[in-house]
Amino acid sequence: MGKTRSTSHHNDSDVDAIVSDVAKQQVSFEKMLDIQQKAFQACFQSFVEANNKRVDKMVREHAREVADLRMSLQYTQRELDEMKMTIHSQSDRLSNTTRDVEQVTCAQHEMEDDYVENQTRRNNLRIDGVAESAAEKWADTEAVVRKSFTTALKLPEAQATIVVRFETYKDRDCILQAARKEKPRGIFVNEDLSHRVMERRKQLMPKLR
Repeated sequence: MGKTRSTSHHNDSDVDAIVSDVAKQQVSFEKMLDIQQKAFQACFQSFVEANNKRVDKMVREHAREVADLRMSLQYTQRELDEMKMTIHSQSDRLSNTTRDVEQVTCAQHEMEDDYVENQTRRNNLRIDGVAESAAEKWADTEAVVRKSFTTALKLPEAQATIVVRFETYKDRDCILQAARKEKPRGIFVNEDLSHRVMERRKQLMPKLR
């Protein structure tokens, strides 16, 4: 019986020792776990802060790049607007120049047409104011004109217009100079020019008086 009690007492001591060791190990493990947790938290916090700094730096850099890009786009837009205005202005000037060229070309063609027509009328004279009757024949008119030329153009007041074509420009000019010198009353002897040229001269006459 004595041996049994001694063994039991020894076993209780061992269990207490084991429990104590386990408790100590648990406390030690908890301390180590706490240290590791704090170290991990510190490491993670440091990583997050570093990462945040990198992100902030990237955001600032990209923000500057975006601002620079926006300013560049705005400047480019202003340049485009100025170019559009310049192109529009040049287009208007080109349209005006084209219109002026067309007008000059048209006027030049008219002058050329007038010149050609006037050259065909070079030997002609227009005589206004010659009396005219319904039954009058060309031969009668020719006789009246010839008579007016031989009598220094002293004809009675008349009303018609006659175009006379001479054989040579010299003959035509001689008659024209004689008419301008004598200035017969009611008879007007002028160059036979194109209708357009005569209208222009008619418009300029009041300014020359």
